[in-house]
Amino acid sequence: MKINAHKYWIRIYILLLIISLSSVIQAQNALILNGGITVLNGGVASNPVYLVVNQPNSSGIVRASGGHIHSENQYNYVKWVAGTNTGNYIFPFGVGGNSSDYIPFTFNKTTAGASDIQLSTWFTDVQNNPKPAATNVGAVTNMTGTADSTLFAIDRFWDIQASATADLTFSYRGIENTTINPNDTVKTQHWNGSAWDNQVGPGNLGVTTGVGTAGPFIGQNTFSPWVLSVVPICPEDTISYSNAVYCNNITTPQTIIHTNGSMVGTYSATPAGLSIDTNTGAINPSLSASGTYTVTFTVLATTICPQFETNTTVTINSIATSTDVQTACNSYTWIDGNTYTSSTNSPTFTIVGGSANGCDSVVTLNLTINNSTTGTDVQTACGNYIWIDGNTYSASTNSPTFTIVGGSANGCDSVVTLNLTINTFASGTDVQTACNSYTWIDGNTYTSSTNSPTFTIVGGSVNGCDSVITLNLTINNTSTSIDVQTACNSFTWIDGNTYSSSTNSPTFTLTNSAGCDSVVTLNLTINNSSASIDVQTACNSYVWIDGNTYTTSTNIPTFTFTNSAGCDSVVTLNLTINPQLSATPNAITPICFNDPISLTATSSGNGTVTWYNDAAGTSIIGTGSPCAPAPTVAAPGTYTYYVNEAGVCSSTLIPIVVVVNGVSAVMGATPNTGFMPLDVVFTNGSTTGVTYTWNFGDGSATSNLFEPNHTYTSLGNYLATLTVTDGICSASTSIVIEVKGESSILIPNVFTPNADGSNDIFTVEGVNLESVEAEIFNRWGLKMYSWNQIGGGWDGRTTTGTEVPDGTYFYVIKAKGMDGTEYFKKGAFSLIR
Repeated sequence: MKINAHKYWIRIYILLLIISLSSVIQAQNALILNGGITVLNGGVASNPVYLVVNQPNSSGIVRASGGHIHSENQYNYVKWVAGTNTGNYIFPFGVGGNSSDYIPFTFNKTTAGASDIQLSTWFTDVQNNPKPAATNVGAVTNMTGTADSTLFAIDRFWDIQASATADLTFSYRGIENTTINPNDTVKTQHWNGSAWDNQVGPGNLGVTTGVGTAGPFIGQNTFSPWVLSVVPICPEDTISYSNAVYCNNITTPQTIIHTNGSMVGTYSATPAGLSIDTNTGAINPSLSASGTYTVTFTVLATTICPQFETNTTVTINSIATSTDVQTACNSYTWIDGNTYTSSTNSPTFTIVGGSANGCDSVVTLNLTINNSTTGTDVQTACGNYIWIDGNTYSASTNSPTFTIVGGSANGCDSVVTLNLTINTFASGTDVQTACNSYTWIDGNTYTSSTNSPTFTIVGGSVNGCDSVITLNLTINNTSTSIDVQTACNSFTWIDGNTYSSSTNSPTFTLTNSAGCDSVVTLNLTINNSSASIDVQTACNSYVWIDGNTYTTSTNIPTFTFTNSAGCDSVVTLNLTINPQLSATPNAITPICFNDPISLTATSSGNGTVTWYNDAAGTSIIGTGSPCAPAPTVAAPGTYTYYVNEAGVCSSTLIPIVVVVNGVSAVMGATPNTGFMPLDVVFTNGSTTGVTYTWNFGDGSATSNLFEPNHTYTSLGNYLATLTVTDGICSASTSIVIEVKGESSILIPNVFTPNADGSNDIFTVEGVNLESVEAEIFNRWGLKMYSWNQIGGGWDGRTTTGTEVPDGTYFYVIKAKGMDGTEYFKKGAFSLIR
């Protein structure tokens, strides 16, 4: 199929471009930018221009041989109808006719909601003059804290309109990076309708030559005009003092410490009360009030960097004072190491760091000294006497002394001397024998033999002292034993009772050899017979523990064995017998690649016919007869599938072999673009083919050669197609051949801008032009107008919109053809209204 030759008309070039693109899309299902430069221009706010790509997937634009879209106007839009698709939508923007200034924009659509992507990009002069406000946005801010930060914005803007979430990647020409810090990190920010939002990052390092990239900026869903910007690297600093806390008895000024000593600023402190030098930051603790202060170092803003502040904290504490009040007897040794024997209130002592706040603590001693007293304790006792010193005295004495701490009325010690007289006791023994226990004259009941208890008869001796009797007692005990028994279901004991459950409470009494009772306790364990059900499921038949083979379901058979307790255990069989399933696949004749594969099988009908990819039955591809879903294959070949009837008693897997025939079509063309006449050599990389048919797309006869040559003699784009067949199956593939012609240029010598619809624009006409630059001057050499794109023109007005008078005007035109021819034209023409 032939596509119209490249030609840009005076007023309808956009229409021709869209018609040309529509033809390409119809042929290739994509917009193909192959070799030439596609230019989009002419839109204004009230009447935008759109290039619509009506291909929802991300391959809707194909860039080949340096092609790109030049859109140097905010209102020249590329509208990509993306629908609900996701993926990387790459807009192949460029600048003028220079394919090396390729600045693509990537809209990685990550949400599947229905959305079109509408995009344009435009360049502004250094430094963004006119500023973005000349379009529809305000001065760029939010980068350094200044009101207008155009020195930090790259001289290019993007207008993005969409209703989706996407990752954005921008490109820009290095020569557009005229920012004050071009090598700093490039981030992005967008216009929210009334102001620029904060920057989005992380970004990429800036470039000043070639093409730079910034992004991707992840998860953006608010779209509007965007700008790339940099943040200058401004110096920073931190401050501190050698200590965070000082005591107010320090008189030496304390200097401040900087991590960046090159920054110059002033110092301040809050709250008031800190003695600080505002020029050096030094503080004097002895001249400061107690408290915690914030010290701030401030560096004023510059044209590049905003005002910088950093701070630290410092605390001033006071020393503490107190009085240590003490009272002592006879003498007192204080914390200063001195021993005082009389009352005093004059000694002082300094505890270094003794305050809770870490400062010194000064303590004053207030001491009172008191003296000790003496006395005699006269006592008489029988046998022995325990005195206040804890000692037991068995003989008369007058030498022991005891100190009663604090016993004096003044709180000091009192020293007492013992004067003791001892008289002796009378004694005897009471011998007794008993069973289990014995109650003596002391009222106590004894349960074991003993010779230690004594009883005192007060005043029973002739000297008036007590008489002491000692008990010598022998106790014979009742004996006990446990009769441990184990039985099944019941047990009859020596007491004549029959027990049917475990117990350890029954007792029986006998007489032992000591003449006391002998008590026997029964410890009985009763174990019971057990019963259980053995639930089994089997296919066709089952052999049970009784040795019998069962072929039908039953719940009657029983079997008895001994349980772990030594009693009977009766098991009942509960058996379910299920039938064995079966499935046999039906044979399939060979098919062509892309034909549907219908897998069928004959089964018993009691289970589910199931199909697998593997002999182990681990990968299920479908169920039923025929198999649903039907299997698909990636290429011709021999494929083996497996089938069984799945259920309680699944059948074994049976293989079925499917033969898939097919051919492949692979072609090449050298060259695939060039000037007419164009000789093209076609190559054939197809396999398994028998016949080959070549359609060259220019209306000429087809060829059946394996690798033919063909000459194209007319301008246009042609779709060459190879069809391969093996007599049963076939395949096709295509390549676009582009045939170019020589360039030419035509400059008019008169035009009539009178709005009659004819010859109203002075423009450059031509064929196969790659770029056009034009300047218009009046007879005094004053430039009236200029343009730098194919299809540009002059409507006879100044840049402010004022009509110029009739007369002779002059042009300087530079152009370049797609065949490499360069044109430089100067001349005059007439303007007649």
